[in-house]
Amino acid sequence: AFEEAGAGLFDKKVVVGKEWRKKVHSDGKEYLKMMEEYGVKPDFGKMYYWCKFITPDVEAARVKKGGFETEFYVAVVDGETAKTLSCDRQETTELIWFTPQECLAAHAASLIYLPPPQWTIMTELAASVTSLQTLPSYSTSPSRALTRDHPIKPYLLGPSPEGVLTMAYPGDRLHPIYPTPTGTRRISIKKSGITMDCDLPPDTRIEMAKL
Repeated sequence: AFEEAGAGLFDKKVVVGKEWRKKVHSDGKEYLKMMEEYGVKPDFGKMYYWCKFITPDVEAARVKKGGFETEFYVAVVDGETAKTLSCDRQETTELIWFTPQECLAAHAASLIYLPPPQWTIMTELAASVTSLQTLPSYSTSPSRALTRDHPIKPYLLGPSPEGVLTMAYPGDRLHPIYPTPTGTRRISIKKSGITMDCDLPPDTRIEMAKL
């Protein structure tokens, strides 16, 4: 979040020179040098691990780097810090403050586009986090086991005749790595938006398939 929006999330408040964002953009190791120069450390109390997404094989085949394995965190910033944020005009082009519900509504109205990972996260936040005060306990709750404890690598189930792209998430009976015997957990992507079909309890724990 630092190089894209300027959110440092440090253990103490400092004003970091703008040149550091460009340096970190070019080389992630510069972030460590920056923290050493300013005498700060990451404030992990402001960040809550949410889930891990792995690029689907069908998409990784089209990406020069071969796809990504990305951990997502939900972070809390105070109002004063929020006023200092700015987009980098590269990975971020506009900063808009939404509630999760507003974010999903904007996506549904085609005002913004949420890729499946962000759509999945916002959907869970909108349904289960009623306030910032409940975020810490919910993030580590056993009820999040299905999403938090199993890397989410969607697997293509094939486009339908209607042009809907359907992908299995861990827990779906057709998922090759983390299946359940009869479960359904999949997303459908179409021009009008994204929907999820899931009949698994959110606290489901899955054993890795024997390959």
